[in-house]
Amino acid sequence: MVAITLFSGWLSSVATLFVSTSLIYFLSLLRRAPWKHGAPKRASGWPIVGSIDFYRCRQQFWRSEKNKSASGQFSFSYGPFNIVALSGHAARESFYASRGLDLLPAFYKLYAAAPEIEFFGRDLADTFLQTFKKFVQRDYLAANLGNFVSDASKSLAAIKPNVPMDPFEHVFLLIYQLSHRSLGCNDIADDPKLLRYTMEIVRAIDWTSGFQIMFTGLPTIPRIKKYLAGLKLYRIMNKILKERQRTGRRDTDTMQVLMDQGYSNTLISCFIVAGIFAAVTNTGNQAAWVLCHLAQNRDWYDRVREEVDAVVAKQRQLTGDKDATALQILQQLSMESWEKDFPLVDLALRESIRLNMAGVSFRLNVAPENVEIAGSKEIIPPRTYAVYDMDDIHLDASIYADPRKWDPSRYLPGREEHKKQAHGYLGWGSGLHPCPGQRFAQLEVTLTTVMFMANYDFQLCDKVGRQWTEPLPFVDHDGLLGTKRPKELVHLKCVPRA
Repeated sequence: MVAITLFSGWLSSVATLFVSTSLIYFLSLLRRAPWKHGAPKRASGWPIVGSIDFYRCRQQFWRSEKNKSASGQFSFSYGPFNIVALSGHAARESFYASRGLDLLPAFYKLYAAAPEIEFFGRDLADTFLQTFKKFVQRDYLAANLGNFVSDASKSLAAIKPNVPMDPFEHVFLLIYQLSHRSLGCNDIADDPKLLRYTMEIVRAIDWTSGFQIMFTGLPTIPRIKKYLAGLKLYRIMNKILKERQRTGRRDTDTMQVLMDQGYSNTLISCFIVAGIFAAVTNTGNQAAWVLCHLAQNRDWYDRVREEVDAVVAKQRQLTGDKDATALQILQQLSMESWEKDFPLVDLALRESIRLNMAGVSFRLNVAPENVEIAGSKEIIPPRTYAVYDMDDIHLDASIYADPRKWDPSRYLPGREEHKKQAHGYLGWGSGLHPCPGQRFAQLEVTLTTVMFMANYDFQLCDKVGRQWTEPLPFVDHDGLLGTKRPKELVHLKCVPRA
């Protein structure tokens, strides 16, 4: 009886705290900063919450409001945020080339899925970014190449012949493992159960909702779940760190480097979680998309297969080992070979990113003055967010012929459709904010694709093994921030090559 009374009192206190916090938060929304004269025309929205369609049905909302504007630019509010939406060539130039527009603070607030390393202060956040760049440099990746190839080999060996395999699970797990080799700790990469368990935690952190973004200051259920997931990861990392400190055991991974540099266990754990998150959330899915597109486009399937076989044959001739398997030959390739000898794989990845990386780019005007939007007389006021929908260029039929068709040849000399305009391709960032992990992501996808093609014949199928006869399903361009997986589950049926 006493326990029930205590629990009821605790529950009442929590409810009171939540209601009080919510009331304070809603009152703060009523004091949202007023729009400054010169900002693009505001889209319609609800009191307090603003234009909820930005996260509920983004593409429809964007298209509708853009068409209402003479300049193609418009403004809207979402919860506490004032946001300017940009479109068109000139405005895109302003978005990617203006020094007053900062990526990180906008990403953390409007995406609300990534671990917020800015919690530790902007100086430390910048240090984290520089540290991340160090661990994805060529020399560091080359030192890890043997582990990458070994992990990929074991992953391929686990595929059951003629049994439907979900590439968005199997390949994603491999990319997650490779990311730990470069940015995390070998203890997780070497333990299959711990690897899969922590991968699911990372996926839980990656999930977000429009409600969570709107009420960024409230302890909502999605936010609490995200914090609990982060706490689980922290405890796992901290346990590994303490075991190394207690026993004196050393390793050659990123965790050990950060330990040797004197970072605290908390900062090391936060860096690894943030680094893994940045490395795997898009790359893991794009690696799966490349295989799916190749399986459906047999012309490019054959062309990439020929490229892979030619590299294997050349390396076999150089070594003189005629009896070596393709896998054994690939284990001998240098970093230079992995980066330069598979240009068609790179084109396939480029095109998969264009089609399947649906979403928006975010910026915050951190400058004390307005940022002018080129091609108009409109502005992005200080402390105002700016967003650019990548579909605006990636699905523009005046730039990309038949834009919803997967066609890597559009990047070949003589076509080079992505060069028709500045910032014509945004898959690896652009302007002042190029993707710092591009080299690592390209290496991961190249290695995965090449080893897959060298060892298996494969085709699309459904979950029970029936041949897939329909076009590949698109990602949902209308979903929250752009989903990363197909609307319908597709599988691959694999048979070892003779």
